[in-house]
Amino acid sequence: MMRMDGVVVAHPSDPNRTMIGPVDWEVRSGECWVVSGFQGSGKSALLGCVAGLNPCAEGRLRLLGEDLRAARGEDLTRLRCRLGMVFAGTGRLLPALSVLENVALPLRYHRNLDLPAAVDVVRPLLQALQLEPLAAVVARRLPPAWAHRAALARALTMQPELVLLDDPLAGLDPMHLRWWRDMIRELHTGHAWMAGRPLTMVMATDELRPTLGLGDRFAVIDRRAWRVLGGRDDVMTSADPLVRDLIGDSF
Repeated sequence: MMRMDGVVVAHPSDPNRTMIGPVDWEVRSGECWVVSGFQGSGKSALLGCVAGLNPCAEGRLRLLGEDLRAARGEDLTRLRCRLGMVFAGTGRLLPALSVLENVALPLRYHRNLDLPAAVDVVRPLLQALQLEPLAAVVARRLPPAWAHRAALARALTMQPELVLLDDPLAGLDPMHLRWWRDMIRELHTGHAWMAGRPLTMVMATDELRPTLGLGDRFAVIDRRAWRVLGGRDDVMTSADPLVRDLIGDSF
C-alpha cells in the first residue's frame, strides 16, 4: 500500500526544517498502523507527506504501487482518490456546507455528480455512521466530536484503499470514544460500506493506550527519529521510557 525509503519529512511551512527522518517504512494491505509521539513530533506532517499534501524533502515514497513524488496533475488526483484522510480536530470540513454536502463533495468533484445523485450514494454511509439526523446541519454548528465523525464519512465516501486518521481519539467523551474504537475495528475487519473489504489504516496519536486494542503494527517518533516497535506484545513489554510515557504508565 505504501513504502518509504529514506524519506525525510520537512515542516509543511518550511521545507528547510526537518521534522522526521530518514524513514524506512512499509504499510501492507489490511494492516492497521499506529504512529505515536509527543505533540509537535511531526505525526501530522508525516501523514500529510503520505497523502501528497506536502512533499518529501528526500527519499522515495511509493503509494499504491506508484511513485508519489513523480505524480503530477491527473495522476496525482487519481492516486488521492484512492486514499482518504481525516484531519485532526474538527476534520477541516467546509464550515458553510451541511454535513450532507461535505460528505457528498468528493463525489460531486471527482465524479461530476449533481447533489441529488450524490445524496443517493452517500445516504447509507450517513446512516452507518449515525449522521443522518445531522445531515442538514451546517458544519460550523457541529460539536467537535460530530464534526470529526462527519470528516470520517467524507474520507470514506470514495471507498478508499488506505485511510489516514490524525488523532481520531483525542478529547472524546466515553460514548464517542467507544463509537470510534468500534468503527475502527469494523473498518479494519471489513465494513459493509467497503463491501466487506478490510481497510488499510494509519492512525496518528499522542497516546498509545487507547489504541492498543486497535492497531496491529506500532511505531514512534522520538526526537526526529523514526522507530518501528512491532506488534501489540512488543509495545506492552517495551521498557523504553518514551513508550511507557505514551502508554501513560509513568503517571
